[in-house]
Amino acid sequence: MPPGPDCQQIYTAAQDILRHVRLVERSLSYYSRPVIDVHYADARRRDRQWDAYFDEALFQYPWELAMNGIWLKKHDPRPEDAHGNKLGFLPPPVSQWIVLHPNVGLEYVGTAPDGQQFKPVVYIEMFGYNRWRWEDTGEMKDGLGWSVLASYADRAATKDIRYGVMLHYRNRFDLGITYNDKDTGVILSMDLAQAVGRVSDTARKVLRFGRE
Repeated sequence: MPPGPDCQQIYTAAQDILRHVRLVERSLSYYSRPVIDVHYADARRRDRQWDAYFDEALFQYPWELAMNGIWLKKHDPRPEDAHGNKLGFLPPPVSQWIVLHPNVGLEYVGTAPDGQQFKPVVYIEMFGYNRWRWEDTGEMKDGLGWSVLASYADRAATKDIRYGVMLHYRNRFDLGITYNDKDTGVILSMDLAQAVGRVSDTARKVLRFGRE
């Protein structure tokens, strides 16, 4: 028995609906793919930036991580919803504070007696600031910072404790200038913490996401 006109009408309507569904699906896929690609690229860039912050910026001791975390939270630029919850992802920092940062190096004081001019030195960067910029690729560039320091080196005929400033360039090169009793010294940093230290995964999550 051949199908009646009602069945034929339903069949034709179903074909039309399926055709429109396919057209809508293809349109959504076509127009949404660039958006997805953009968000994916942005997420990858943000991951590179956060990794660089922890691994390529100046090394941070736990108390420096805590202070910088408080600073980031206080200056969080993300908008809030009606309940006060932050929306979106926390942008990677463009700077860091240096606080009570111990280190070792070699110090040269030209006015010291022979054999005492070039000596190992222990110093502490009491307070300072380091800043950089982000490339579109997520790379950290043009790092430049400074700090106020106090150093100690065991020398004859000169005072052991000296004060000065430390300059940081591109997060790799550190040069300190110290002064005491009209003697000027130069410190070359041997940043052992930067060479062997690593920020823990827990600290990375807390600072980046605000939770463990």
